[in-house]
Amino acid sequence: MVNMEAGRRPARKGSCFKNGCFGCLGVILLAVVLPLGWVFLEMARGVPETRRETQELTHVLPGNPDLAAQGGLPLPEGALAALPTGRVHVDFSMASFTIEPGPAGEPIRVEADYDTGTYELVEEYQAEGELGWTYNLSFRPKVSWIRRLFAGSHGENNSIRLILPRGTPMSLAGDLGVGQSDLELGGLWLTDVSLDIGIGDHTIRFSEPLAQPLETLHLSSWVGEVKVMRIGNASPSQATLSHRLGEVYFDLRGEWRNDSAVEVTCGVGACGVRLPGEGVNVDLVRASISIGDQRTPEWGNLRPTIEGAPTIHVDITGTLGELTVDE
Repeated sequence: MVNMEAGRRPARKGSCFKNGCFGCLGVILLAVVLPLGWVFLEMARGVPETRRETQELTHVLPGNPDLAAQGGLPLPEGALAALPTGRVHVDFSMASFTIEPGPAGEPIRVEADYDTGTYELVEEYQAEGELGWTYNLSFRPKVSWIRRLFAGSHGENNSIRLILPRGTPMSLAGDLGVGQSDLELGGLWLTDVSLDIGIGDHTIRFSEPLAQPLETLHLSSWVGEVKVMRIGNASPSQATLSHRLGEVYFDLRGEWRNDSAVEVTCGVGACGVRLPGEGVNVDLVRASISIGDQRTPEWGNLRPTIEGAPTIHVDITGTLGELTVDE
């Protein structure tokens, strides 16, 4: 009888351990060598040349000259249906970015002063007939962060100014990344506003009433200091306002023209909310923070009910930090 056990080759101790070690070592080498190789490759490409330039770009928009010339309040019955509605999309990072209203009937205008050797400004306009029009404007680095680091370019000297005409219906959406922005939207004819805000110092103002109340206002910000002033002048039917980390202030005062549901969500940091002023009914549904200090008025209807006035339902929650709600 053959002894099968005797024919077996004894297992080499430690072979699995060695194989595992070599496998792990290979993964580590790939994780280290590849990034270092990329860094050296970018360094070998050299420091980008600084080329400072100023540009002015314009695009004429379709519209009804009579309505566009009016450009303010009140607008005629059915005016929205008389004009093609546009869509403005912005995508910005590493710059100081501003928006302001321009004269009615004028084209969209961009005034830029920036380093064209390191950054690029791209715009695209597309007419869609009866469906309206679309305008895209973006400003981004065109070289890697390694090369920008060696060039000492952090975007602080880049300045982009977007001028939108009054009297032209449009929606506004997009991303505001790393940098600084100051958006004055008061007096424009906006249908919806939806902005994702990144890192930095950002201010959005509605200093005067919009030509028509907003349908929706969506603002979602990440890190830094954010202020949104006189939201009541936009009079959105629905507003969702959120901030994750840093200091934020939402001012709900202004000329409210319709009922509204406002939801405010604050993450970590200092959160301030100024409730609508007199002339409207305010229903403070909730004002609470999970961990931290809060200074808030009593819940419920804060003032005597005003017959026929808009009712603003406000729901405020925070996670960690300080919540202040002022009347």
